[in-house]
Amino acid sequence: MWGEESPETAVNTLQVHVSALRKVLSSAGAGIERIGGGYRLDLSLGQVDAHRFEGLVAEGRAALRRSQAERALELLTLGLALWRGRPFDGLDEVAFVAAARPAIENVWSSASVEQVECLIELCRFDEAIVAAELLVARSPFDERAWAAAMEGYYWAGRATDAIAAFRRARTVLGEELGLVPGPELVALERAVLDHTMEPRGAAASSVSAWTQRLPATQPLVRRDVLVERIVAMLRDGKRLVSLVGLGESATISERREQHITTRRSALERCALSALRIGQARS
Repeated sequence: MWGEESPETAVNTLQVHVSALRKVLSSAGAGIERIGGGYRLDLSLGQVDAHRFEGLVAEGRAALRRSQAERALELLTLGLALWRGRPFDGLDEVAFVAAARPAIENVWSSASVEQVECLIELCRFDEAIVAAELLVARSPFDERAWAAAMEGYYWAGRATDAIAAFRRARTVLGEELGLVPGPELVALERAVLDHTMEPRGAAASSVSAWTQRLPATQPLVRRDVLVERIVAMLRDGKRLVSLVGLGESATISERREQHITTRRSALERCALSALRIGQARS
């Protein structure tokens, strides 16, 4: 408590503090026991909020691996609700805090991102966006938080805001750290621009039923077929053959495929929105 320079009254002062702590902790079912030349808290792991937090996060992740997004969200939310400011606040001079604090803060950051991912899987996009933006404000250098925000905006039908989020991330990383966004964030930006982002979790099956109704892309008439017809006409003695039509068939085909891709993405978002409305009504 006092480091290397303790006062002469240290022992008596410590005993007074321990006596006061015993009274406070007894109401919570915990106690303090004397061990050798010191004292030790007498309580179970479940009575320590840090252990409860890590346990709930572990259970939530296990539920997420089992594709139980609703249960995972419930557990992660319970764990995150245990937080009250910085861990071990006021104990900066205690030796173990220097290692323990960053470790548990990393668990908090990962759990917060996973909470947003659960909301997206459940088509609760508005809540996901709010949670992601709060996370970005607290951890502006965490690219996972930016990715979650982009994904939430995209599936809410706000692709422009998703791109704006990417640009904000690029600005923050560049101006503050002199870095560029990592490959995963860049790939996510490309998926937003190309409308090729894959839906998450249970929503994917609902989207698939909608998108299967779209026609597959088909190439335009092959030019070798046209060449054969022209050669046949010339062999039949026709001296003048006029070719009328649009040029750049490859470009037209690409544009047609891009149009169908855009329609597919739009229907995906409609499917997810319909699923979200249905869940809200139930």
